[in-house]
Parts: sequence; C-alpha cells; structure tokens
Amino acid sequence: MKPSVKVDFLFVMTALLFFACETPHLGVDAGADLDAASDAASGDGDGSVTDAADTERDGADAGSDGADAGTDGDTELGDGLPDGADYDAQDGDGGPGPGPEIWCATQWPIATLAADGYFTERLYARIWVEGVTPSAGANPALEVELGMGPAQVAPTDGTWHWLPADFNAACADCGNNDEWMGVVQAFEAGTFSWAARVRYQTGAWAYCDRADDGRVGSSDGWSPEDAPKIEVSVPGRLRVLSLNLRCLMDDWDRRLPILAAGIATVDPDLLGFQEVCSEPNASDNLAELLSALEVLTQKTYYLHRTVTHWSWDRYDEGLAVASPHRLASSTVVDLPAGLFPRKAILSRVITPQGPVVFATTHLDHQSSEARLLQIQTLLPELASFAQEQEVILLTGDMNEAPAGDVSSSLRQADFSDAWASLHPNEDGYTFPSVQPSVRIDYLWIRANSSDFVPEAIERILDLAVDGVYASDHVGISASVTR
Repeated sequence: MKPSVKVDFLFVMTALLFFACETPHLGVDAGADLDAASDAASGDGDGSVTDAADTERDGADAGSDGADAGTDGDTELGDGLPDGADYDAQDGDGGPGPGPEIWCATQWPIATLAADGYFTERLYARIWVEGVTPSAGANPALEVELGMGPAQVAPTDGTWHWLPADFNAACADCGNNDEWMGVVQAFEAGTFSWAARVRYQTGAWAYCDRADDGRVGSSDGWSPEDAPKIEVSVPGRLRVLSLNLRCLMDDWDRRLPILAAGIATVDPDLLGFQEVCSEPNASDNLAELLSALEVLTQKTYYLHRTVTHWSWDRYDEGLAVASPHRLASSTVVDLPAGLFPRKAILSRVITPQGPVVFATTHLDHQSSEARLLQIQTLLPELASFAQEQEVILLTGDMNEAPAGDVSSSLRQADFSDAWASLHPNEDGYTFPSVQPSVRIDYLWIRANSSDFVPEAIERILDLAVDGVYASDHVGISASVTR
C-alpha cells in the first residue's frame, strides 16, 4: 500500500495510541487527462482502450485526484476567500468535532464540464473514518454528500448545492478508505468548485478537496485553489458525425484530403467511424485522418478504437469513436457474429453540454436475422451503460433500410431516427455514394431525461472531387440541442 500523507500528519498521535487506528490510503495517481489521438490512433486492435482512452471511476482507479477539507457546516465563512486561505476540515471553532476522526478527499475528476440545469458526470470521493472504514457497505451512521458552489466561496456557505452520494462497493483499490460517488446539478453558467462532505452520527461535517500532487485532502483544510472545478455552459448544441471510411481502398491517398476537409467543415463534437482499417506495419486510415483533422481544426482528438476482423486478406478492420472532448469511459460490446465478427463501441464523452453516451457499430451485411440478434444484444448494453440523465447517441452502418427489424427494435426501445424525425418525406439515401439508392447509415437518439432533441441533419461528402468520392458511403452530419 502506498504510504499516505496521513501517516506523517498523525505520527505522534498514532504512536501514543499504539496504532489503534488505521491511516487513510490516498490511492495511486492515474487520473491524468487522455492522451492525444494522434499519439494512439494506431491502437492495439484487440478491443482494448488505446492510450488516448481514459477509464471512468467505476471501481478501477482512474486517479488520485483527491481533495482538502473545509470547516463545519454551522460556521459562516463569508462570501469569498483570500488567495491561499485554508479552512479547518471539521469543527468551525478549529478543534475536532464530536465522534471519530474523519479524513476525506475528492478523487475524480479534477475538472469537468456540465450544462446549466443538468447533471454532471459521476464524481468520486474517498473517505476514512477512524474505526469505521474500510466497510463492506454504506454505514447508516455515515453521511456523504457531493456539492458545487462558486469557485472562491467556502463550501459551508449557503450558495453551495448538495446531493447525497452513494457507496461504491466496486472500488478495487480503496485500501483503508471507502469510496462514494454521485452527481451534482449545475445551477448557472460559470466556473464552480465541487467538493464532498462527510459526517458521522450527525457530528461536524468534514469538507474535502484534492489529495493529488502533494495535496493532503482534508488534513490541512479546504482551499479554493485545491478544489476540483466544474465549467458550466448554457444549454446548447452538439454536432455528430457518422461515416464508413471504406478501409484503405479506392485510392486512399486521394480520398484522405477530401475526407479531412469535409469533416473539418462540419467540425463535429462526436465522430463515429466504421471500416477503420490498418495494414500491419503500413498505412492506418484512422491515424492519418485524425492527423489531418488536427491540422485543419487545431484540435486534439481523443479516441477509442477496436478491431472486429481481418478483411480483404490485408486489413485489420474495426470501429472508432473520436472526439475533441474527453472520453471518461469506453467499453466494447461483442455482438453475435454474422458473416464476420461484429462489435459496438460505447463511450461516455464529457462535452461542453455535460456527459453524453456516444456509440457506433457496423452490423452484418448479409443476414437480417444476424442484424436483429446484434441489435437485440446491443440495446440492453446501451441501457445499462447510460445513466438516466444521459442522452444516448447511436451512430453506424446498420446495413439495413429503415423498414427493417433493426429500426423497429430501436423504435421499440424509445430511440428516434434523426433523419426520419427531421426529413420524414425525404429518402436520405447513403449508399452507394456514386448513385445512392438505400439509407443504411444512421443517427439514433434516446434522450432519457437529458432533453436533447435532433435539430438538424444532412448528408455530407456526397459529391465527387475531381472524380473521386470520399467513401463508398455518404456521411451523416447532425446537430442535437436542448
């Protein structure tokens, strides 16, 4: 177990008590932001997250981005804090409150995004209570809450908003600590701090800020400089793209600049790609495309990619999700095989509109029975992955027209077809790009309680440039808003 700051802080006390209490464990710092897509676009091709894909705090450690603690909730500390000011972790008088000693820290994330009026991504805090933790479950005598408030205002102030947290039984590396998790609801646009607070048997609240990079959580009190941050935007739109890249075939070197220019023009927040292909020790269409996009958009793209099968006796073919916004978590779902193995990627992306679940897939191209089994497998996985407040945006090459069983299954699961919603009297054909005759590429939306609705959708990359088409599929570009 990694030595904790608490050991130094309480060394004399623990010696006098003959080590009667255990010390809190601050965790391992693995919570750095995602690497750039250009550094990891090649991927491993085995369904694992690339170097550019982060992992959510779902029980595996995603970073010891913990926190300092604040003063007792009964003490008014005014409307603002001077630079460098700290406040005692527990009792407002500066001394220990009644009951056992408490240590806590905000764990993850150290910075996040949300939209005014909506919930954040899941937040995590670690706590240690003398004689109480680690525990096998939520202790009814222990209260843990997560809150947000103005960035320079102490968390004891009435301007902070608090919600109860839940015990995380899945934490695999908590040591002597317990981990709690939950969300907070943004209440206006601007920059805010978030914090956790803990109390035992209605005693004094202990307030938590970070414990990473030499910080010590509540051991030295709460300070605004050590508090994790939430940037809140006004409700608005996100731009979504779905495109089959046609591997590296049909003169890839000429297609690449056409693809990059067309995608950069719509500048998507969320990009779902099918037929992401690489040749061993040679070309990689995703790496090359993202590198070109970074030059045109001046953005860094995070991604999750997976290989589904070996195609055309020369390519590792698969899928990818990419975004200029952080991927908090991603998973790959294995679908029932058709002619080839098939998969789906599910990602939680932290956008300026808060967390969204973004997914892409490529269903079987020959068998309607296989496609039905594949979508029936995918739907419960999407429902399980998403939280109620998160929109689900599913993109992909479904290899089936709107009248098929795939679309029927999605509608029965409360998904709406963005093209049919906005252009009910237009065919919207997407394949083949030379003379499109069928619509097989889609954006499906399940809003849940997010209030997202489709705002606009169009076909892109539908015209040849000097006789060259960007792909054999037309791209789908859409915006969703709330």
